[in-house]
Amino acid sequence: MKIFDQVVPFATKVNFVDENNVVLGYDMATLCCEYAGWFIADVITNRTPNSHDHRVFLDRDSRSEVIDMPGWCFDTDFFQRIEGECDDPGMARNTEVAVFRITNGPAEKFMHLFNCHNGYYKHGFNFEAGGTKTKEGSL
Repeated sequence: MKIFDQVVPFATKVNFVDENNVVLGYDMATLCCEYAGWFIADVITNRTPNSHDHRVFLDRDSRSEVIDMPGWCFDTDFFQRIEGECDDPGMARNTEVAVFRITNGPAEKFMHLFNCHNGYYKHGFNFEAGGTKTKEGSL
């Protein structure tokens, strides 16, 4: 899997592409009373890290980064959407989380996309397998 993380002011996007050409894209451009991000964990969790814990949240410097995770692929049959808890003091407490499973042989991890917001802001995601969009929505 390769992760293409692009941050430019007000146009932050991340795309995850595995060796089977399964693609997950997420628009994370944040505005005032929210933050959107992603993380990978060993288990499914509804608690999101705060904006100071993760490099992608409020970083407004222009950059592009490619992260390589050899051998990791999406489980195209797994998807879970959950309500989360925002760990950032002073932020709105509405958090929506979309969870995707990735595997590398018998090993598994869970890709979490999230948005901690006040109910007004949304961020779109698309999941495509075999050239067909199989999941889409917003958080």
